[in-house]
Amino acid sequence: MHVQLSTEFALHGLLYLATLGRQSPVQLPDVAAAIKVKESYLRKLFQLMTRSGLLDAYKGAGGGYVLRKTPDEITLYDVLQSIEGEGNWFRCYAVRRECDVGSTCPIHSSFNDAFVLFNDHLRSISLEQIMRQEAFKYSSAWGRHNVKLRAS
Repeated sequence: MHVQLSTEFALHGLLYLATLGRQSPVQLPDVAAAIKVKESYLRKLFQLMTRSGLLDAYKGAGGGYVLRKTPDEITLYDVLQSIEGEGNWFRCYAVRRECDVGSTCPIHSSFNDAFVLFNDHLRSISLEQIMRQEAFKYSSAWGRHNVKLRAS
């Protein structure tokens, strides 16, 4: 199981927006500077999250991005699916070559069980829960960008 770096950057971007607690759009260059990611790269991630319903995008002079849902409604699973897509990350040998074990394979069923547990756990963790963690509150480098964390 390997979660892409893109998913981590997407999470940082969403958490940055969530800490602002704003209803007005935040421009992409501001988010990119705050989380130290190239704007062009973050734009692609934000487009994916807009298409999947995590963000709203506004064009024009006052444009930018806002969370479509509240931080307690967005889970790690939502972000992972938005960036990496649906699917089980275990690729069974039977799919790639002939395998005589078939659907009763204990390896296949063990990885499928782990995949289900992993996804269930990701569904149980919201952005709000991450924001409430002491480590997040005090280790946030965003303070250098004059960001005030929203009251819990």
